[in-house]
Amino acid sequence: QRLASDYLLSRCVDGKTQNANEALHGLLWSKCPKTVFVSKSTLTMRIYEGICQYNTGYLKSVFEHQIASTASSPGINTTKIANRLDVIRLRNAQKKKNKNYLLYLKKKRIAQIREEERRIEQEGLSYGPGKF
Repeated sequence: QRLASDYLLSRCVDGKTQNANEALHGLLWSKCPKTVFVSKSTLTMRIYEGICQYNTGYLKSVFEHQIASTASSPGINTTKIANRLDVIRLRNAQKKKNKNYLLYLKKKRIAQIREEERRIEQEGLSYGPGKF
């Protein structure tokens, strides 16, 4: 009942979620998808890796992983790639906070909703629970 409350559903309409951990979950599932079977040790390692990456970024995550596994520091190319990924990650985070970007996303969602409503009006309802 709580998940179907009007308050929670109204928060989801604007594209917001009810779960603050959703970004972490997305990162974890990208490292270890549900559709691929892996051993428990692999799953554990990927979860640790994902949490470290989420909390500290790519560069620090690479250094910690490399030092823990081989007791040596990563090479210059690995460092460059990790640094570049961190810059992209931070730039995307700043972009997502930008008011113009948020307004763009809102307009895009409204346009998609209108397009779907127009399509339903033209073609009729193509699916509904208990309709067919």
